[in-house]
Parts: sequence; structure tokens; C-alpha cells
Amino acid sequence: MASLWRLGCCCCLVVSMGLVSAFLFALLAAIGRRSGGSPEQIDTKVMGFVAEQRLKAVEAFELLYGDGSGADGEAPPKMDAFIEKYLTEALFREAKAMRKAKGYDKEEEEAKHVGLLDRESLSKVEKKDAPSTMEGEIERLVVQKRQKRAVRERVREGKTVEVLDVDVKPQDRSLTSWRLGCAESLYREHVYDSIPGCSPGPPSGPPCGRFVIDGVAAESEQKAMVAAIDEAFVELFHQGAETLLVPDAAVRARMGEEGYRLTEALLERVRSAVAAAANVSTDALFYSGSLLKRMDWPPLKDEWQLDERHDSFNAHVDKANIASYDWSALLYLNSVGEEFGGGELLFHDSDADRSVRPIGGRVVAFSSGLENLHRVMPMQWGRRYVLSMWFTCSARHRHENLIVGSSRPQEEL
Repeated sequence: MASLWRLGCCCCLVVSMGLVSAFLFALLAAIGRRSGGSPEQIDTKVMGFVAEQRLKAVEAFELLYGDGSGADGEAPPKMDAFIEKYLTEALFREAKAMRKAKGYDKEEEEAKHVGLLDRESLSKVEKKDAPSTMEGEIERLVVQKRQKRAVRERVREGKTVEVLDVDVKPQDRSLTSWRLGCAESLYREHVYDSIPGCSPGPPSGPPCGRFVIDGVAAESEQKAMVAAIDEAFVELFHQGAETLLVPDAAVRARMGEEGYRLTEALLERVRSAVAAAANVSTDALFYSGSLLKRMDWPPLKDEWQLDERHDSFNAHVDKANIASYDWSALLYLNSVGEEFGGGELLFHDSDADRSVRPIGGRVVAFSSGLENLHRVMPMQWGRRYVLSMWFTCSARHRHENLIVGSSRPQEEL
């Protein structure tokens, strides 16, 4: 009788859940039976799990598509299809967790599964510090949708372009700032909430904004960094105009001790400058990521070129892509009009676009949220060198491989 009851349940599931979800349901139930308990008790428990996940799927659908549009502004998917994918993912994760807890799959290859959405349509790069729970994954998709919407609304032809610049000599240390209204917050539910006194914006953080800080790196340091970058970039792959290197402990030998130490010193100098400009304690601002970047125009055509047509000039929001980024900064190592043409930094605001000229020794810093949608203008000629860096207010999300100056761990957040 019990076997007939279970058969009836499974038949209903095949109709209401789809074949993949029904299979995963059966797998989950089978794992449960191996741990003891009556079949009826286990099946009831699993069906309760499915019912709970179905309710969460409906809530997730409303979060993602309640405005009537898909990720790219297209029509949203059918709710039934979305719920099926959500249940499949939830059951897969639960079954995998149970198998791992019981030691059943230590030597088995991880099974392939269906995701919530076509992840390739949202991002081709796995995101660092992305949420790992189902609810967190939904938040990530919501954030990516907001970023795409901002691009559609703010990146358009015919807008006025204003130059955000200051009339100073490049070697002079100076600060110019622009306060902005903060956009809607990102990743507060499933990565970390606003950190008082550091996270930009309400309820208790410094205002969002942009800063131009000139004279951060001396001319001799700029030349030394350019030489170190060219040396470190030998036999590195390029994508279109870009060649990139993360300056952490793993590439210390490639960079050379002098180049590595100079990079470390500049990172700490910029961190201190950004903290002062944003009115944030240096002990509260942690190094989260960095890139050494060279842009060549025209793109290099050699055996290390992966994709000559790669677009390096897309508009984006830093925190939308990397959840731990709270403050962003760029240190330019050479100057537009002298060593290269084009390549200006462009902010896409609702009313106008605003550009900043790359000048050697200049730092451009800004809050990393949706209020600072930005991109690099297309290159025209030459080589452009920059040290990009991002800072987090969360000690738990600090970068572990390059300890910068006095950025000491605080309470784990």
C-alpha cells in the first residue's frame, strides 16, 4: 500500500514538476531512505521541502520579473518554466548537500544541472564574492538586471558631455570632489549590509561621489611602473586592446621585487588618499582587488592575442559585478594626448555624460554603486597604462594575497 502511495505521489510530481525535477525528487528521497525513517515520513518531508521551494520560486519570480520585463528588457519567461528551473536547482543543491554530508559522492564527478537562467546572457565571468544560496543567487540576478537597465537608460547617443577636470599642474597634490545622490543599494541582503562610517550612502555612511586627486605618483614612479608592467606582461595573453595582470603574491617573481614593492606602495598610498577624500578611516577600508592594465591601439596581433575583436569599452557598475566593491580607484601611469589618444573615463549620468582625462599620477576615485555607471572611451592610438583598484568596507572580503600597509583586519563582517 505504501509503495502504491509513493507511486501516486511520483506520478503527480512528473505532471506538476517536470521530468528533471521529478528525478531529482526521487534521488533526494532515496538518499533520505538510506539514512533511516519510514518511506512515508521521508517522502512527506521531501514533499514539504518541494512545497516550500515552490513558494520561494514564486517570490523570486516576482522579484525578478514583477516589473513585466526580462533581464534585457524583453518579455519575461513563463512563470511555470521559471518555477520548474528553480525547483530543479533547489532539489539539485539539496541532494548534493545530502550526498556530501553522508560521503556518497566523494569520488563521483559532479552532475550537470540546469541553472535558473541562461547565465551566459548575464555574464561570461564567474563573479567573486557572489552569493551562494538560492536567495542570494536571485539577488545577484536582480542586481545584474538593474545594471543592464541603467545601461539601456543612460548610454545613448546625443547626450551632452561635460569634462570633470581641474586646472592644476600634474605634479601638484590636489583634491577635487563631486558629491552625488546614491542609487539603490546592492547586495545588502546576501553579502553584507551597509557598514557604518564606510559604506557609501544611507543610513550612516559617507556621501556617494567622485574624486580627482592629482600628484599621487611622481613622474619617476610612473616611468618605473610602466617599465615593470611591460616586463611583467611579456608572454601574457591579450583580449582585444587589453592585457591584464592581478598584482598579488602569486606573480611577485614575474613583476620583479622592485616592481612588486612599488605597486604595493602605490596601492597603500591610493588607499590612504581615497579614505581621506571619502572621509573614511583608513583602518576601515580594506584592499579587495586590483589590476594592472595596459591598453594597446591598435590591438596587438601576435600569438598571445585571444580575441582581437573583444570589446574593452563596455559601460558597467563595479559593485554590480563584484559584490564586495564599495569604493573604486584608478591611478593613471601616463597621459592622454602624449602617449595615447582616446581612453578617457566617462561617467554615464541621467542628464549628461561626464568625462575625466587620464593624466599621469592622477587618481580618479568614486563610490562603486549604480550612481557611477562608467566606461573607458575607445582608444585611438598608443598605449594607456593604469593601476585599477577596489576597496571594501568588509574585513571578511579583503584580499588575502597582498596585504596593503596598515589595512589590518577588523571584526569579521
